[in-house]
Amino acid sequence: MSLRAPDQIAYYRGSVIETYPAIEPVTLSEVKALLVVDGTGDDAILTDMIGEAREFIEHISGMAFITQGWRLSLDRWPQPATPWWDGVQQMAISELTARNASLQIPVWPLQTSQCRNGVWG
Repeated sequence: MSLRAPDQIAYYRGSVIETYPAIEPVTLSEVKALLVVDGTGDDAILTDMIGEAREFIEHISGMAFITQGWRLSLDRWPQPATPWWDGVQQMAISELTARNASLQIPVWPLQTSQCRNGVWG
């Protein structure tokens, strides 16, 4: 009987925002009209709430609403799963064969990509 090779799923180190959005998806005047707010006393609070709401929805959905720049850091490039089999089939055949490697994009939709080390552009 052989042991399964340890899965290395911790290759993803994280993504960092480099260029913040230039605008928000909702303007201050639209929010004030929706909430029926007059005057300028609450403008700073409402502006902060618009940005925080956008960031929260982007975080839970994994989707960027406004064009922004992100940097993705990897410890290594994804490798296909190593096939293993001890001679006894106790699971689906698809789990015994190698799968194609794929790179998971944490924030989408992706508009452009570049590599800082010159490997791909």
